[in-house]
Amino acid sequence: MIGAMADHRAFRAPINRVVAGRIGFDAVSIDEPMLSRLRRAPSSRLPVAILTAPMVEVTHVARLLAAAILSRKIRGTVMKVDRKRIRDALGDGVFEFAIQEVPVLYPALCELDLTPRDEPVRPAEEHSDIGQIEQLGMSALGRFLDATEPSLAGPFALRLPPATDYAARASAVGRFETIHCDQIVKIVRRRQQSWSAIID
Repeated sequence: MIGAMADHRAFRAPINRVVAGRIGFDAVSIDEPMLSRLRRAPSSRLPVAILTAPMVEVTHVARLLAAAILSRKIRGTVMKVDRKRIRDALGDGVFEFAIQEVPVLYPALCELDLTPRDEPVRPAEEHSDIGQIEQLGMSALGRFLDATEPSLAGPFALRLPPATDYAARASAVGRFETIHCDQIVKIVRRRQQSWSAIID
């Protein structure tokens, strides 16, 4: 019924206002400077994809980003059982991405790791909602939004479970500079090609 009402032009605008208020999007200031950035900068268009894409895709990008940031630690993991746990947590091809591609193509992202140097990489425990990898990845996406389109960082938080501890993202992930933003855009172009039409 709501879908049918939303299809009717008389109801579309009021329903959109209610939904925007519910998800916090009414707080986003879409002004001329933001529209200008969206027209010219892939690093400003990528936040729109992060905010609007299905969560399964966002989670995949977050996992890639976490793997890139934790690449040094992942490469330094010696025990076979620990490497297997990390490989299982990262999923298809992401472990290989962390140990083979990141050092060559995205080395600056390793600078963003603010976790203690001697702390091992911890996938989600059996009875846990979220592990270090997922938490770090979502925090990194938030820090990317903080650096590129800060007005979208708040609405993005509304998509995340409380266990993500999104508000503490600055304590786990360093401040993004232009080089880090550019490297994330490159990762998305190579690894999340369904978003390419949005960012290019």
